[in-house]
Amino acid sequence: MARAQGLFHVVGGAWPLVSCRTFARGYGPVSDEWPQKTSGGLLLFAGCGMLRAASEEDGVRHARRVGVGTALTSAQRRGR
Repeated sequence: MARAQGLFHVVGGAWPLVSCRTFARGYGPVSDEWPQKTSGGLLLFAGCGMLRAASEEDGVRHARRVGVGTALTSAQRRGR
């Protein structure tokens, strides 16, 4: 599960970094791109951390904490 969520965050975080235009088409127009790029970068690196942690002995607990934190933060942002 940690790997799946890590991969989800890597792909979702990279999207606004690769193409803000298509990201805005999916989530609506924005007046400034930096918040999307900042959030995308944070999700990208959180996902990378989850993927790496999932392969280590004590990493599953670490990946779970990062996953829960990013999921709660993302849900709060999208709920507005």
